[in-house]
Amino acid sequence: MNLKNLIQTSHENATQKQFWTTNPSLFCDRIMHITSFLARAVEDQRQNDESGALQNVCIAKEMMKSPLLHRADLPSAHPINGRLMLIITELAEAYEAYSRGDREGFLEELADTFIRLCDLSGRIGADQVISAIEQKQEINNSRPDLHGKSY
Repeated sequence: MNLKNLIQTSHENATQKQFWTTNPSLFCDRIMHITSFLARAVEDQRQNDESGALQNVCIAKEMMKSPLLHRADLPSAHPINGRLMLIITELAEAYEAYSRGDREGFLEELADTFIRLCDLSGRIGADQVISAIEQKQEINNSRPDLHGKSY
């Protein structure tokens, strides 16, 4: 199966299974926002910017104290944010399986991650995403080892 077909099939299945008929709560949106600061901290650390990494971790920590994070009655968030958070949950499950030495579980969660990425790509447009991948590959081919970062 080629990438375009995989994207289309994944999105059709997710749509059929009602994943696009409901939006996640703002709780999910806020967790995604916190996660983005933690991911930035990792990126700062890769660039040997320890102060930037610490700053982003501190921002995430403060955001976790927000009373809004703990409310159950929050309205819906944007559906794309929810799908990004679902991708992260699949990666977290892959990490947990890998940490336990569960190769089969790891591969299953990695497949779930890829399927969710394909679903989101189908929502955005398979041709657009494939084009963006090709363009990014060209950029990455010209970058130095480790893309100039520490790992």
